[in-house]
Amino acid sequence: MIKTEKEYWDQAKELLGNYEVTYDANWKFDFINDPKSLLFHLSRCKFAMRMATKDRAVLELGCEIGIGASVLGEMAKSYLGVDRNPRDIEIAKKNIVGPKHSFLCDEYIGKKYGVFDSVIAFDVLNKIESGRMRLFLDGVLSQLSSNGIFILGLSVDGGCSAAEIGDKLRLNFFQVWTFGMNGEILHTNPENGYSIFLCCHKI
Repeated sequence: MIKTEKEYWDQAKELLGNYEVTYDANWKFDFINDPKSLLFHLSRCKFAMRMATKDRAVLELGCEIGIGASVLGEMAKSYLGVDRNPRDIEIAKKNIVGPKHSFLCDEYIGKKYGVFDSVIAFDVLNKIESGRMRLFLDGVLSQLSSNGIFILGLSVDGGCSAAEIGDKLRLNFFQVWTFGMNGEILHTNPENGYSIFLCCHKI
């Protein structure tokens, strides 16, 4: 007997279980009014996941409510998300539960939480005063393993250009690759819209 669409959906709901996700005010606004922004963020996380997380200890700085944690932690050995907002961390701990994921509320600039194979930071530099970039990078470098990878993503619509940020990163890393993203499309023109820097630790 052929099942109806509703029967298939009811079957899918049983497999999903009673799982709920909580958003903060910003992500809730985006989810309702600009849902593509959520998809764009997940696309960036998927790029980072494929490039820098398989069987690696991953640290995400500025994790907010853990939107990307499930993606970044999917293939990782372990995942630690750190954010300065206690409410965001409270939500993240409810949204993502499991032995592989952990979250911490802290002012992460210049701090060290251990040694990690990959450090990932999306939209963090846009919120940091220009004078604190050195302190932020020192904190990243202090906790990267010798074969560590740092992925930095930010909007370059204002302030420093992608070329200027890339030059600063090259002073500290063995190799820096620069990408641009328009929506979910990755390309090699970092001066338009959103830039992602893939950095290999200088040994």
